[in-house]
Amino acid sequence: MKKIFSFLSYALLCAVLPLALCTACGSNDDDEPAPEPVIEPEGEDTLVRLTDGTFTDGEFIYKVTSATDKELELIGCVDKSTKSALIPSKCSYEDQVYTVTSIGYSAFAHKDDAGNYVDNTSLRSVIFPGTVTTIAEDAFYCCKALARADLPTSLKSIGNKAFYYCSSLERLDLPSSLTSIGSEAFYYCKSLKGNLKLPSSLSSVGSGAFQHCAGFTRIDFDAPLTTIESNVFSDTGLDNVTIPSSVTTIGDAAFKSCGNLTEISIPSSVTAIGNQAFYQCGRLRRVNIPASVTVIGSQAFIYCSKLKDVYVHWKSPESVSVNNVHAQPKDYRSFNPCNNLHVPAGTKDSYASAPLWENFQILEDADKFPVK
Repeated sequence: MKKIFSFLSYALLCAVLPLALCTACGSNDDDEPAPEPVIEPEGEDTLVRLTDGTFTDGEFIYKVTSATDKELELIGCVDKSTKSALIPSKCSYEDQVYTVTSIGYSAFAHKDDAGNYVDNTSLRSVIFPGTVTTIAEDAFYCCKALARADLPTSLKSIGNKAFYYCSSLERLDLPSSLTSIGSEAFYYCKSLKGNLKLPSSLSSVGSGAFQHCAGFTRIDFDAPLTTIESNVFSDTGLDNVTIPSSVTTIGDAAFKSCGNLTEISIPSSVTAIGNQAFYQCGRLRRVNIPASVTVIGSQAFIYCSKLKDVYVHWKSPESVSVNNVHAQPKDYRSFNPCNNLHVPAGTKDSYASAPLWENFQILEDADKFPVK
C-alpha cells in the first residue's frame, strides 16, 4: 500500500507525542502480550523528503546511505509508541526505488530531553525485510518489551549493544549469513532460553555479547572463532561447554559466574586462559588443561567450590605461567589450593617442589585423561 505523508502532518504528529512514553530505564510494568507478527507487505512505501534531508513514509524515518546503489537506512520512528514495527524492504521517491539495507544507530531506542537513554516499553515485535544486512549500535537499546525480533537471513552484522537489555526477547536464531556480533549486543536478554547456535559464517563475537543471558544452557560452536572474548558468556546458564579447536585464547571472565557449569572441554589449540575465565563456576568439578596452554591468568579458577581435580599435561611445571596459587592477597590466586593435581607420569617430584603447586595433592595419572 502506498503511503504519502506530508512534512506538515509529520511535524504536527511529532509535536503532540506524549513525553510520558519514555520511562526511567529500569522498569517495565506493561504486561500486555506481544502481538502476532504479520506478513511483510508487497510493493513500495512512498517517501516524502523532510527539511533536514531525511525521508519518511509516515511510519519510519530514513536517510540515504548510497545514492548510487539506492540504499536506505532506517534511523527512527515517527510514532514512538508503536508496538509492532513492520519494516518495508523497498521505498520509492520521485520514481526511484530504494532498498532498506540497514537499521541505524539507536533507531528504536528512546531518549529523554537531555539525550539520555530511557526504556522503550512500547515496542513488542519487529519484522525485518530480507534486505537488511546491518543492525547498528544501540538500535534496540533498552527495548524492554520487545519479545520477538526474527533476524533476517540477509543479516551480516549486529552492532555493539544492538539489543542491549531487551529483557523480554524470547528467541534468538542467528542466520547463516551473519559474520559479526558486537560487544554487549545481547547483554541481559534474560528471557532467551535453550541452545545458542553460533553459525559457521560468524568470525567475531564481541566482549559481553551474551553476558547475563541466564536462560542459555548450551552453545553450539559452529563458528570458527579464534578468541572467546571477555565476558562473552559470563553469568549464563551453561552447564556443559565444548570449546572448538579453532580457539587459541579464552578471554578474561569469559565464563565467569556460570553457576551451572559442570564440565568444560578445552582443546589443544588453546594457549592462554584469561583472568577470571572460570571464576566462581561453583559446580565445575574437574578441568583438563592441555600442554598447549602457556598462560593461566589471575583468579582463572578461583571460587570454583566443587573443583577438586585439575589435570595438566606439561612435562615440566615451568612450561606454564600460572598466577601463584599462594600469592597474597589470596583472592588473586589462579586455583583453590585444595585441588588434586593430576600430572604426567614421571613428573610428580618436579611439581611437588615447584612453588606454584607444592600444596596440591599430586597424582601421576594425567595420561589416563588425554585432552580430546
